[in-house]
Amino acid sequence: MESIEAQVNYAVLLERFEEAVSGLYKEYARLFPGHRVWWQHLAAEEIQHAEWMRTLRARIQDGSVRLSERQTATTGQILEALDLVAAEVERATQGDMTLAMAVSAAAQLERKIVERDWFRFFDADSPELKRVFQSLGAETAKHAEFLQQMSQEQATKARESA
Repeated sequence: MESIEAQVNYAVLLERFEEAVSGLYKEYARLFPGHRVWWQHLAAEEIQHAEWMRTLRARIQDGSVRLSERQTATTGQILEALDLVAAEVERATQGDMTLAMAVSAAAQLERKIVERDWFRFFDADSPELKRVFQSLGAETAKHAEFLQQMSQEQATKARESA
């Protein structure tokens, strides 16, 4: 079992990741005003996830939650994902992408989190916190599914206009 400090740092990284993804979606909302509503909705949900991570951090500090031995995402993977999000934000800021590219990048990002099952590595005595972890996983899966559907729609539109 990792030290409390290491577990807190891990939760902080996840919080930063959720905030970064929200920032990416806000940038996409700016870049694609015709799809602003759903990008803003996704961004707001990512901020909610970051708030849950802040709660998680507090629970780690008070001892009611701990990382389990089955931790699935490493610190390195989270840092790598943060770098990927930063690169995507930079691309979006430069306007160097189409809506199809943005949706595809977002879908891949959310899908990786689901595939790696980032939110199944906490043990909690509190039923409330167990529900939070389940919600994080379920909402991330929902985002991945929605974005995958949007990605397919964008690909279809691109083929039809070609």
